[in-house]
Amino acid sequence: MLGYFNNHYHGYAPENCLDVLEMLGITTPNQEQMHEQLRTGQARPVARATTLTEFANLEVSSDEIEKMLLEFTDARWLERARQIKDVEILKEEPDLLAADVGGYSIYMDYNGRFILHDCQDWERGTARRRMCKHVAALLLSLPPEKSRVLLDLIKAQKWDFRPYTG
Repeated sequence: MLGYFNNHYHGYAPENCLDVLEMLGITTPNQEQMHEQLRTGQARPVARATTLTEFANLEVSSDEIEKMLLEFTDARWLERARQIKDVEILKEEPDLLAADVGGYSIYMDYNGRFILHDCQDWERGTARRRMCKHVAALLLSLPPEKSRVLLDLIKAQKWDFRPYTG
């Protein structure tokens, strides 16, 4: 059995959950003890406001980004991507990222949900939605938080991988 409880700013979700378990008659002795402590205020959780800045600054490691990239490429291409240092962001707007990576063009259209790129390895991998070393290098060069958001969007929205023909 699963249940979901809204833990609003007063933090009543644990108490609400224990109320339901009690109504169902399935509380354990430890849960009954905690329920009593919550009722009497002995175990009342203290709510703390979280700012948007705190929420947005959740740390993302480069290891996490590399693990996410392995869903779209293999270890060999990822290793080659790490070696590419020639990454230049040409245009960055809320709905578009354009870059030159090792002399190749990459366009990421967030609204259109597609990536355009002009290398042969990319062209061969588009049908299987596989990233080449250039696209992986671009994502590795971005701040990890931005890369994580992009990779989550690419995966969840099933972005199209298209060859760029100029």
